[in-house]
Amino acid sequence: MLFLVVDDDALSRDLLTLLLEAEGHDAETAVSGEAAVARIAASAFHAKGRLPLPGVILADIQMPGLAGDALASALRAQLNAAEPGGYTVLLAMSGSQPAASALTGFDGFLLKPFQVRELESMIQTAAPRSQQGAPAGEPDRPATKIARGGESSAEESPDALDEDIYAKMQELMPAAQLGQMYALCIDDARKRIARMAALADRADDAEYRKEAHAVKGGSGMIGASELYALAAAAEQHGLELPRQSPGPEPGTSSVTAQLARLSLACERLERILQERTQGHERAQD
Repeated sequence: MLFLVVDDDALSRDLLTLLLEAEGHDAETAVSGEAAVARIAASAFHAKGRLPLPGVILADIQMPGLAGDALASALRAQLNAAEPGGYTVLLAMSGSQPAASALTGFDGFLLKPFQVRELESMIQTAAPRSQQGAPAGEPDRPATKIARGGESSAEESPDALDEDIYAKMQELMPAAQLGQMYALCIDDARKRIARMAALADRADDAEYRKEAHAVKGGSGMIGASELYALAAAAEQHGLELPRQSPGPEPGTSSVTAQLARLSLACERLERILQERTQGHERAQD
């Protein structure tokens, strides 16, 4: 099946593409809602099969520009023009629960992080319907160590790595590809944490939260549980934390300490993965 992944975040696009291809699917990407509509319009122009239509479009609904119900409406219009009588499943995704109005026109919604099995379950239950119908709800989610929306405090952080998700990743792809995917996520998180530090210095709360949201989305997809929980808390609180703490450890509750905990979570995850890689290599010797 051909998927079109629409997300303005490069890491999210790359991770979803890797996961879909590991399951045997084909995947294309679009960096914006406008680019996705243009891709479908190109299919209409090449209606004789030179540019196939995707069977599923998976779109983030918190992108700048064309997004949400406006994107669903524009995509459905182009899809109907490209293949009258056909049907492409439109699924929305986001790292936080959107307003119901933003989901109008979509066949379902997936809350990040989600696994490919949840996506496939959603596709199987999605049915053609009018744009005015109510979107399908989120599927039942299996128990996971990953916390939701900042619900865990730093003192209650989960383990650095969700073992169930890691085991599933091992089944899906070779060790080299798996290592590349985790390295990509850790590198992206470190770059965003550095940007968050600069944004904190400028007191830019909105952009600070956006960077934390992106870290949360990427780490959640690969089961980086501690990093996910800390990023979720950073997104929830933003720069509202006090800059200094009166406690015995200066800065314990500060934004600076929050960023330090995020950096340490990256280091812990990286160390765990390195130890596992070395153990795997020793086992093969």
